[in-house]
Amino acid sequence: MTTFKQQPDEKRTKMLRLANRFPSTLYKGRITFLSEVYKNVITDKPTIKQAQKYPFIQDILKTELAFYRLSDADKNACLDAVLATDVHHRAAIKEKECEEDDELDYVDHLVKELLRWFKDEFFTWVNKPPCDKCGNNDQNKIRRLQARKAFRKEHLEGWASVVEIYKCLECNATIVFARYNKAETLIKERRGRCGEWNNCFLSILRSLDIESRYIRNMEDHVWCEYFSRKQGRWIHLDSCENSYDQPMLYCDGWGKKMSYVFAANNRYIIDVTDKYINPDKPEMRLAIDKEQDKHLQAVLAITNATKLVTIDRNEFMRLTSSLVSDAKKTAEKKAEKKKIKAATTKDDLLPRQSGDANWTKERGEDGQ
Repeated sequence: MTTFKQQPDEKRTKMLRLANRFPSTLYKGRITFLSEVYKNVITDKPTIKQAQKYPFIQDILKTELAFYRLSDADKNACLDAVLATDVHHRAAIKEKECEEDDELDYVDHLVKELLRWFKDEFFTWVNKPPCDKCGNNDQNKIRRLQARKAFRKEHLEGWASVVEIYKCLECNATIVFARYNKAETLIKERRGRCGEWNNCFLSILRSLDIESRYIRNMEDHVWCEYFSRKQGRWIHLDSCENSYDQPMLYCDGWGKKMSYVFAANNRYIIDVTDKYINPDKPEMRLAIDKEQDKHLQAVLAITNATKLVTIDRNEFMRLTSSLVSDAKKTAEKKAEKKKIKAATTKDDLLPRQSGDANWTKERGEDGQ
């Protein structure tokens, strides 16, 4: 994680040295731009110093930890799960059926088929876990107790962030529900809530070498995106809802009010809030601390510039090109209002389908 005690002059000099090393005008221009961003922000020392006082900002910087490096065991578990299905075959059929449609290619169809399979056949949503001893799954007869930190070997090996404890009111047995994060364990367990669903589905995409990133809403929901090379933009995916390219799902469908939405991978963390809040419904944007936001944007600029400049030229160009292309294509889609309405009508954008009805109502995600 980036710290704020690095030598700014050395960092900027390295950026400029990289810009001069390669003859590519485009590459040089982007590196030079990053160096200027870095210079302008790092010289504002009061802003950087003040940013360290906001726990909110430090929490956001930790978002990249969710995009952890997959081990060979993680990748193999994901690939084995996919290869045991016919999603590749179904995607090939869809591609052939839609070969006159220039907007989607095989990977796009594959992602859509993976979403459907993952939601309908593979993963299971858990409100309260069933009793392992007597099989009781009556949610009214399962009582939630105090959660604990990981306390078993399998909890630690599966990177459990917390362990929920319940009591079965039928047989008085204790029910242990670990909230795992490691892909290999998630593939084995095949259950959880939005965190487990998203981590597992994102790991599957990454194991298939589909460029993807983690999306975090600060009002307690996560989903992901993948970069469609055919469409030239980042596409919204929510495995909990089998939702493809419906960024207004939360705002217009769920009726969810949000403050921030961030996209993260191991190279950057960027603010994508505007993509997920309907510009015609400003009331859906929760109030933010403007002073805190100023510090946040400065910290993200420094963090991203520092990371991007350390990667090799080809990856740098690929990443920055995807961001540039996405900005252009997203702007074009916003301008084409008729196409947007045709793709995501109000009927398509349903209230939240995953989770208990009372739970979604409490969270303001029931469409009301």
